[in-house]
Amino acid sequence: MTPDPATRALTRAEVESFLHQYWNNLASKKVQAHEDSFAPNSFIFGSSSKRVEPARLALLRRQREYMNESTRITAQMTNLQMEFIGTDAAVAAYNLQFEVDKRIVTDAVGQKTAEEHLLNGRVTHVIIRDTDGSLKVLHEHISRPTAER
Repeated sequence: MTPDPATRALTRAEVESFLHQYWNNLASKKVQAHEDSFAPNSFIFGSSSKRVEPARLALLRRQREYMNESTRITAQMTNLQMEFIGTDAAVAAYNLQFEVDKRIVTDAVGQKTAEEHLLNGRVTHVIIRDTDGSLKVLHEHISRPTAER
């Protein structure tokens, strides 16, 4: 008999797979799947945030900024480190290459392209197993090295 996913210990492979899917959902602009990655009480400290804020607020901003048809997003994780906090939670820290190409209409003549590059982003996620066995982000912190612009 297969163990119930809600009762077995969280594994590195599960967390790593979840994180890859998390960034793929954002890059593919799967709005609902991206939002569903977060626990209802989660909070985010973004790369340009001045304070921590509820995930639902940060996700609305993220949707407005990134989830339109003409935006292209790429995200690549490297240097993944992980520590487990009991059997149903983990802290994952890693570097992130995050590139965004946004097409913004400026006038009737053409379009202006806006770009965003986070070349050596630093990400920390606190991942928990929900009561239904699915993984969720409880906390996200993204920062950039001070010399990077």
